[in-house]
Amino acid sequence: MYNQAGNITERKPSSPISYLTGLLGALLGALIGAIPWYIVSTHFDFFVGYLGFLIGICAFFGYKLFRGARNTVYAIAIVILCAIFALLLSMYASCFTKIWDTFDEYGVFSDSDMSFSNQFDLVFKSTNKALAESEVQKKLLPSLLVGLGLGLLGVFSMLKSITGYTKNKPQSQPLAAGAAYPVYTPQQQPQLSDTQPTQAPPKDDPDWDS
Repeated sequence: MYNQAGNITERKPSSPISYLTGLLGALLGALIGAIPWYIVSTHFDFFVGYLGFLIGICAFFGYKLFRGARNTVYAIAIVILCAIFALLLSMYASCFTKIWDTFDEYGVFSDSDMSFSNQFDLVFKSTNKALAESEVQKKLLPSLLVGLGLGLLGVFSMLKSITGYTKNKPQSQPLAAGAAYPVYTPQQQPQLSDTQPTQAPPKDDPDWDS
């Protein structure tokens, strides 16, 4: 690409730090989007699979907000992975909270002098044991699969926005040293009109050379 002065220009590539900020932004956005899943699945007896759609959308907005790398393949991959991670973490946190509340309700903690770390360790091991049981897996699997499917659907529904973000590169800069010139596309290059020839100076002008 050339600018008005005829200098070759190039687009700025994504900086390495933008790949990290994009990852952090997508992860934070996905975790925020997973909060409704956690609340509904923990405190209400509703089917929560449809909330996976929200997680995928929030993951992309987090990626964009943190100015993630303008690389389409990377952006899509990171948004999908962060959405899946947030969904699984939300499901696990919901099970963990339910078991903790159950232990507290039945006085498991109050009847012993367990420290908080020991209480946490007990609930953690109990949650892992519960999730390993087939009956629990059968109960959670429908919501999980629907949530994953809708989470992916949420990401792909934003595909146009993702590609629009990644293709919208930063302003090109001239390679030549010195002052920057405006960059023109070939369609924007100023053209001289063929119908308006340059006017010659009159012959009676004393500064005109014959």
